Amino acid sequence: MLERLRRKYPKRYTLPSETTLKQEISKLFDKQKKNTSKETASGDNNNRSYAKFPEIYANAFKRYMKEVEDASTIKPKEAYDKLVEDYTDENGRLPSDFPSYKQGTSKFSGMKTTYRKQQLKEIL
Repeated sequence: MLERLRRKYPKRYTLPSETTLKQEISKLFDKQKKNTSKETASGDNNNRSYAKFPEIYANAFKRYMKEVEDASTIKPKEAYDKLVEDYTDENGRLPSDFPSYKQGTSKFSGMKTTYRKQQLKEIL
């Protein structure tokens, strides 16, 4: 990078040192990391953070759970496969914000646990 600066500004005598350039680049990366769109789990200020699961796919999981008589019997893999089937376009591609297998199955497992707890509260 220093070479590029020397070529771009050949008559300049005061170019930053290599160490200064590295420090500034590190600052930019740190700033970028802090500004990423991550939310803390459950809205509190703990150290665990995760990327927000797209609402459209969470709503699709909720629809799948309503379609079945007992949603607790649906396996996360089955729900994810159905999600893939529903959101694959005619060219066989998925949307760019489509969750990975791990994200999708984890989200569905959490939703299923919430469903079970809700069912227990209704029984008691």
